[in-house]
Amino acid sequence: MYRIALLVEDPRIEAQIDGLLRDRLRGRYLMKVLPVETAAIPLINGKAPSVVIAVLPENDAVLERFMRDVIMAAGRIPVIAVQEHPKEARELVALQAGAQDCLVLSELTSRGIGRVIRNAVERAKVEEKLAREQEMLGHLLAKLPDRIYFKDLQSRFVRVNNAMAKFHGLRHADNMVGRTDHDFFTMEHAQPAFEDEQEIIRTGQPIIDKLEKETLPDGTIRWALTSKLPLRDQFGEITGTFGISHDVTAMKLLEDTIEAERARLQELSEELRAKNLQMEDDLVVAKGIQEALLPQKRFVFPAGATNSRCRIECSSVYRPAEAVGGDFFTIIPVTPTKAGILICDIMGHGLRAALGTAIVRGLVEELKSQADFPDVFLTALNRGMRAILRNIDEPLLVTACYLVVSSESEEVLLASAGHPLPLRIHRATRVVTPLGTRRSAHGPALALFDDASYGMETIQFSADEMVLLFTDGVTEMSDVNGHEIGLERFMTATGKFAALDAQQMCERVLDEIQLEAGGAAFEDDVCLLAVERRGADPQPGA
Repeated sequence: MYRIALLVEDPRIEAQIDGLLRDRLRGRYLMKVLPVETAAIPLINGKAPSVVIAVLPENDAVLERFMRDVIMAAGRIPVIAVQEHPKEARELVALQAGAQDCLVLSELTSRGIGRVIRNAVERAKVEEKLAREQEMLGHLLAKLPDRIYFKDLQSRFVRVNNAMAKFHGLRHADNMVGRTDHDFFTMEHAQPAFEDEQEIIRTGQPIIDKLEKETLPDGTIRWALTSKLPLRDQFGEITGTFGISHDVTAMKLLEDTIEAERARLQELSEELRAKNLQMEDDLVVAKGIQEALLPQKRFVFPAGATNSRCRIECSSVYRPAEAVGGDFFTIIPVTPTKAGILICDIMGHGLRAALGTAIVRGLVEELKSQADFPDVFLTALNRGMRAILRNIDEPLLVTACYLVVSSESEEVLLASAGHPLPLRIHRATRVVTPLGTRRSAHGPALALFDDASYGMETIQFSADEMVLLFTDGVTEMSDVNGHEIGLERFMTATGKFAALDAQQMCERVLDEIQLEAGGAAFEDDVCLLAVERRGADPQPGA
């Protein structure tokens, strides 16, 4: 849509121009008619006109002033002059004043005026773009701290920016025009620079990011990262070179300092490598010790109980994220028929978490006499950890869940210290639900508060059910879409394999979670501990 401002006094000429526009542009224009004495060109529908058409006055005496006023009022808007009859002298006045074209009304066609308007608008766009580019180039040369320069075929400066002049102690950039590098540098730098530029002129191949040592007549040495390219005219012919130099003296001195330290660092690196190898060997030993301290993968309580007696059977799977981990579980004999089952998750993984498990294990051995009731046991365990870790700046967060189960009773005592509640798995129906319903009855993670207290729940646990304790490395694993596996999907996977042997079930559940994660390794330590209460098997002949 063209927006056209028409400066005209004669209604006859206005109608003729409007008719030509209507015939050619067919509604793709908006025209506003203005008196020839207009001091400012108004907006058309809120936007500046695309073009101004000015009909020249017949009086030659006022023509020059008229065109000057129109051009001033139009500003950057292209102006097209129109005269009724061909007069070359009047056309010349209009063009010299700044009109892009001067049309003769008696010779004008709809196609011709349409083409002239289109060309004027496109030319104005090109000129505006060129003006912006010239303005941006001016800002670049004035403000950029890097040195920019243009040279002719003899490597003489034809233009430089302010930074280049300032580098050489000159007040004005023009003071370098016509001179060469030999006027500002010693031969050590000036000659190689000249040879590089002549090679670019000969081959047309640029030099990019060349590190140059610049030696000045006063003995100063500077370092610059320089790029030089061939300067071409509109026909593609090489007319010189241009380039940019970025001062990297500080970086080069730093590199020299670094190089001086490199040999020493290499020596230290070798020492560190040897120590790392020793640490890796120590971790292998630590992993063996940690695994040896955990109960067997399959544990029966009371110890040595046969299928002819009621018993508690425990099955476990433990997969540390690193050589050693922060998940820990143990089984504590409470009475000949009762056992305490503890699972812990020390924040993080690796060596720090493994040291946390050592602290927990030591305290558990001391507190076995208080293991009858989960609430009492966790309270004592928290008190012991606070006493040990009180003066450590960075807290060691430990969550724990503790069960007391009996081979002769369906009653289970449960307490949690910020740990996920276990799952209850009904073997026959494959229904999986959380074990314990009163989250508020339980307490915070261990080792956080001196006076933390822990509640306890009493839950019925039948012989056809299984209790599955776990650490959050399972539920916090990310699937292939980056979403957390979560408790619901973990419970679904558990129900899927509920009919299997407990040990097999644990292995298959973890495999299923890893399948959803696209086969990725677990991001955190993972521990599953399945607990079953088994009755005595029927005896032959009974």
